[in-house]
Amino acid sequence: LEKEELARIKEKLKGVKNKSLQPVLSRILIKDKKIKKERPPEP
Repeated sequence: LEKEELARIKEKLKGVKNKSLQPVLSRILIKDKKIKKERPPEP
């Protein structure tokens, strides 16, 4: 993921009140990016 994309994801997650949903949403967003780019996520 590009640093800008990660920052955008973090901004989206900030708006989520339920902390337990944050890891789930981030996983979904990262998986979505992986499918589009077809490249492994960076650590």
